[in-house]
Amino acid sequence: MIDILVPYFKTGLENNEFCMWVTSQPLGVEDAKEALKKAVHDIDVYLEKGQLEITPYFHWYTKEGTFDSAKVLNGWVEKLNMALANGYDGLRLTGNTFWLEKEDWNDFVDYEKEVDRVIGNYHMIALCTYNLDRCNAAKIIDVAVDHQFALIKKQGKWEQIESSKRKEAEKTAILQSLSLRENQAKLETALASMNEAVFISDTEGNFIDFNDAFATFYKFKNKDEGFKIFAEYPDILYVFMADGTPAPVDMWAVPRALRGEKATDAEYTLRRKDTGETWIGSYSFAPIRDNDGVIFGLVVIARDITERKRAEQEHEMTVEFLHVMNKSKGTVELVHSAVNFFRERSGFEAVGIRLKDGDDYPYFETYGFSKEFVRMENSLCVKDAAEQLIHDSDGYPIHKCMCGNVICGRFDPSKSFFTTRGSFCTNCTTELLATTTDADLQARTCNICNGEGYESVALIALCVGEERPGLLQLNDRRKGQFSLETISMWERLADYLAVALAKAQAEESLQKAHGNLRCNPRICKLSPKKSRGKMKSCRLSPRNSKCKTKSCRLSPRNSKYKTKSCRLSLRNSKYKTKSCRLSLRNSM
Repeated sequence: MIDILVPYFKTGLENNEFCMWVTSQPLGVEDAKEALKKAVHDIDVYLEKGQLEITPYFHWYTKEGTFDSAKVLNGWVEKLNMALANGYDGLRLTGNTFWLEKEDWNDFVDYEKEVDRVIGNYHMIALCTYNLDRCNAAKIIDVAVDHQFALIKKQGKWEQIESSKRKEAEKTAILQSLSLRENQAKLETALASMNEAVFISDTEGNFIDFNDAFATFYKFKNKDEGFKIFAEYPDILYVFMADGTPAPVDMWAVPRALRGEKATDAEYTLRRKDTGETWIGSYSFAPIRDNDGVIFGLVVIARDITERKRAEQEHEMTVEFLHVMNKSKGTVELVHSAVNFFRERSGFEAVGIRLKDGDDYPYFETYGFSKEFVRMENSLCVKDAAEQLIHDSDGYPIHKCMCGNVICGRFDPSKSFFTTRGSFCTNCTTELLATTTDADLQARTCNICNGEGYESVALIALCVGEERPGLLQLNDRRKGQFSLETISMWERLADYLAVALAKAQAEESLQKAHGNLRCNPRICKLSPKKSRGKMKSCRLSPRNSKCKTKSCRLSPRNSKYKTKSCRLSLRNSKYKTKSCRLSLRNSM
């Protein structure tokens, strides 16, 4: 903005006007002074005599900690009166809105309108600057409408957009393409520069104008393909409210705006009926009114926030899942917690987790599957008539069906039902079976999932490095429950589960091994050197002793039997006692 503001103030100083520059990020007070010095060599003179004042925004707009539009407006009038009293011809000012927070925007817009009303009655001129990075499309339109003209920098060049009826309308002049045909080209330029979808409609739902981003947002191939009548959109779209409930047509953005409603960031989920494409849109809309307040049109601005919402959802879900995994102790509790988590957060009817057990991968825990389904699907090993495992040419057991494909890493990533990671996913098992062969599916499938009515099925291997110790299965009788993005999220969570399971199983194996060492009664520790009974301990196996005790321990210090070696057993012991219990108290 320096290339605009510097000549703006240079002209004011030369025309004997009092100039006031209210700075904000990214340009501070000293930056502004340095910029002016390059064009106005005697800048210090103007500062000393009080013709130029440069002050930060917190000394003007938010002097008391909050923005008070009335106080700021009165402050401008007082500055003008002081300037006139000091012999200056008027007031020239500028302010940067970088400091402005989202919740203060509406108040600031009202303030701008009042400034516009007042400024025409005084010797004042104002140049307001805005940072495009902090302005969405709705704010840009606010700015363009509420000023006599707007300058927009596009591809390094400044373009002027005028609003000839702005003084007589609230927010409609730039939007009234039906009555302002002379500004059509400039309006098209403004619309084309916006990444958000923008469309203008009359009260009959006829779209007067919309931009290329509109076509992209609604999944049309191009702008010409886009429907120009609102009544046609319910035929191609399912629309849902933010809570997931279907949105009646009268709750869509256009009808609401025509009823006089205004909204910012109203969230809707949309799905094309013809392609199934689903996305989340953030809508801002408002009616267009004439001078008498009568609605004669509306403007709607929408942007796709699908990726942002998905990232937020995945982050929240991942944090929650890791918390659940960290709380769970042992394999049994871990799998149980995981099944409940996937069931609750995915909304699927049936969830199962298989874990490796010898050569097979039976279900460790399931939810929602019938007992008969689990019985038929439990084993993945292929057996012959004698119930013996059938092995492949490399000697490995053969695992059947699609679950076996995923666990063994048999997949073709060029097929639409396999992911690059090797997971299987379909939104309609009936259609898949009708359009594929066993060769496509990499194996002969049992088709029990389809036989049970499950249409949406996902099979995701639990992977730890190159190992695949298990499988996560998600089934639902509804069609179309998966997308590439959701499958990718379940795959990432499955990886976390696999690592947690590997850790739990390793700890359980160590605990089991440690327990075996502590409980083994056959351990006999003898001193390697021959001694006269001087050994640390002597443990006799109960198998070779007539003693009714499980062990016979001789103390080397107090025993009177100083033999060269201390090997006592039923066969070679000279001491034929009925009981072999020697201790400090009863030792001979």
